[in-house]
Amino acid sequence: MECSSVGVDTPRTVRRGISPMGPLWLVALSIPGMVMAAQPVLVTDVPGLYEAVNDPANVGRRIVLAPRTYDLSPDFENGGRLELQEGMELAGIPGDPAAVVIDASALPLASYQVGTFLTGPVRVGRGRNAVEWLTIRNDLYGAGLIETDLAPVSTSTVIRVEHVVLSGGQRGLDVRFLGPAFDGRLIEATFEGNELQAITRGMSQGIRITFSGVNGGVLRAMSRDNVFEGNQVGLIASSQAGSNNAISIRSQGDRFVDNRAGCLLIGGSGATASSNTLHFVAHGDEFRDNDHAQTNPAYTLGGGIVAVGGTSRASETVGRLEVFDSTFSGNGLGDIIAFGYYDAVNGLPVGADNLQELRVVPPGRGLSTLRVDSSPADAGSGNAVVVLPPGGLD
Repeated sequence: MECSSVGVDTPRTVRRGISPMGPLWLVALSIPGMVMAAQPVLVTDVPGLYEAVNDPANVGRRIVLAPRTYDLSPDFENGGRLELQEGMELAGIPGDPAAVVIDASALPLASYQVGTFLTGPVRVGRGRNAVEWLTIRNDLYGAGLIETDLAPVSTSTVIRVEHVVLSGGQRGLDVRFLGPAFDGRLIEATFEGNELQAITRGMSQGIRITFSGVNGGVLRAMSRDNVFEGNQVGLIASSQAGSNNAISIRSQGDRFVDNRAGCLLIGGSGATASSNTLHFVAHGDEFRDNDHAQTNPAYTLGGGIVAVGGTSRASETVGRLEVFDSTFSGNGLGDIIAFGYYDAVNGLPVGADNLQELRVVPPGRGLSTLRVDSSPADAGSGNAVVVLPPGGLD
């Protein structure tokens, strides 16, 4: 379908590194079935990249990068971070994510400091944002290579990350929503065809999905055909220090290989976390050789999938893990490990009334499983693991 001519670059916007025309790599602009409100902004060098991303005239536009390596620099706006504006998309070359590389090696610690927390070199979260067909690497100090922590706007928060290679950092994709700005918000996210590999710095995770200090938030995520390989944890999800949040994740055709834990799923974490839910469905996934050596003392558990109702004194949380037609092999500490409540810190009070539900279809496949109601043990806590009967996909 044709793109609208509204918003075509004028001579004012044809600057160094930004062009309305280009050679064969402009096939990147061909998106079947999509009607763009404005023609894409084409970028060929680092100054042009920053100019395109930061120009207020480019709200809602697609930024398309020519093949090359773009070395981020702290000399530009926002400490050298790329912060996508409302409705903005950042794209490389369809079919070849290695052709366009964003390298954050030169960004110092100060580039990641925003108030009291650390962020990442690429930030999204303003309305509908997308990042696709790129390689992003070498975040030396930040929380994640792609961060979703930008404050929401009046439009719906919809995030899409597709066919991106992420390596060299603490987290590849940090799907993190912080504080009261996200109270009561609905967030929808899609992650497809990404490679999250060798994410090994500190408490490392390929993808983290979390509400932190949020009440009443709803997050729906689809994870499809991604590869999580060589990390401490492939995918971790939880609600921290907030209540009445609901996280729903559908994983389809994902591969979790050679991590410490393929997935670590926690319904609620923290003394102020209560009445949260986490629903994770694995459909046709692969969990193989998740017995990677532990490099951080926070991870005392590992295996294919570790599912925990509550931890760190959380209460009244419900986790549901449903596994359909997935394969497991070589997961050293167990294929599926489920706790109603788990806490490795001795001396803390045990959280109460946390529930972890478990359904595996087809059942009885010889999986290595472990089910523990509460660790440390507390018979009066009301924490439990419940095995659900075989059934269809809820």
